[in-house]
Formats: sequence, C-alpha cells, structure tokens
Amino acid sequence: MKDKSNIERIIKYATKITRYMAGIKTFDDFASDDEKVDAVILNLEQIGETAKKLSDAGKELYPIIQWPSIIGLRNVISHDYEGIKLNIIYDIATKNIPDLLMMLQSNQNNVLSNKYKSLCVFSILDYILARPIWSRRDMTP
Repeated sequence: MKDKSNIERIIKYATKITRYMAGIKTFDDFASDDEKVDAVILNLEQIGETAKKLSDAGKELYPIIQWPSIIGLRNVISHDYEGIKLNIIYDIATKNIPDLLMMLQSNQNNVLSNKYKSLCVFSILDYILARPIWSRRDMTP
C-alpha cells in the first residue's frame, strides 16, 4: 500500500514538471527562468527521494525504470545544488520525465504498452552519473 502511495507521489511530481515545462520551447527559455529551474529541480529531487522509499517489490513492478539512476540524481541535486548543469536538467525534464510519467501511469492501469517496455527511463542518468555533471564555476552548458 505504501508503494502505491509513493508511486502516486512520483506521478504527482512528474506531472508538475511536465506542467512547468509546457511553455518552455528552448533551453535558453528554461535557463533564463529561475522559478522554473528551481521548481523543476525541486520536483526531480522529490522524485528521487520518494523513489528511495519504494520497496524492492514496488520497484520490480517497473523493471524498465532505472531506479538507482533516479535516486542518484536526487543525491547529486541535494549535495551540489549550485553546481548542477542546467542543460542536463533540461534534457531530463523534456525527455525522461514524460516517458517516466507515461510508464508509471500505464502500469498503474495495467496497460504497459510495448512502446514503453523498450524504453529505459532515466538511462541518460547512467551516462551522467558516470562522469561529473556539475562544476561550481559554471552552471550553464
């Protein structure tokens, strides 16, 4: 029951990110809007924090989702918030979050389509976490 509640929370945070990004057309639009940047980063952190609370069984319901990468992003955000590269956050918000949201909602309805079975949500994070993604001196790409 707790897993279901946590998945619903992740869906809520991902939905917020999608809503915040709706009017954003380019990276420059995103990077120049401090409120959107802060809101997206906060919700990414909340997704990771909530993902940490999922049981192994809860995570296994979504085997395609790279839970360690999502949690890893949360750790990067919370330990070096000022040094995050915004281009990576932008990519995650525009590419990975819509896929994550679709997969979580589809699986909630027991209709995980073949399209999403082949996706590797947050796989970009495996690449990101394998190398430094932040620099204290430069928050832009």
